[in-house]
Amino acid sequence: MPCAVGLTPDLLGPHTPTYVVSSPATIQTLGSLGIIFLMLSLGMSFNPSRLRETGFGPIIVALIDVSFMIWLGWMAGGWLDWPPLARIFLGVMLCDSSTVVLAKLIANRDDGKAGRFGRFVVGVTVLEDLMAVGLIALLNGLALHQSVQPGVVAMR
Repeated sequence: MPCAVGLTPDLLGPHTPTYVVSSPATIQTLGSLGIIFLMLSLGMSFNPSRLRETGFGPIIVALIDVSFMIWLGWMAGGWLDWPPLARIFLGVMLCDSSTVVLAKLIANRDDGKAGRFGRFVVGVTVLEDLMAVGLIALLNGLALHQSVQPGVVAMR
């Protein structure tokens, strides 16, 4: 879903032969609203106490997955001769997951087998998304100011 939301401006915007929306501000507003609704739907269905029931497993899996995706982005960016910061950004962007779609699919299963495993998988994707957002915020500060100020990032 995040990839689909990310492609929406390309499909509706002025860079396509038959564009629907011509104003970049309107495209930005529509994109922001879409993200807000996605996060709202996830927040309404997410229960942190159920995540705690799964233990440390989702944390370990999310750390391994995020580390692997950053490594994969680093390697792919190196193959493309990108600078180091762009390579790390690519890896962090690869960490993005479709938590909302996954949660909806698990909730719609009728066989009742999605219980603990479903909470585990959704927990992993939620933690991956949180790590990716934090890393993007830190990397954005590094790209703009050539320094990382975690206190400033935490306040925003």
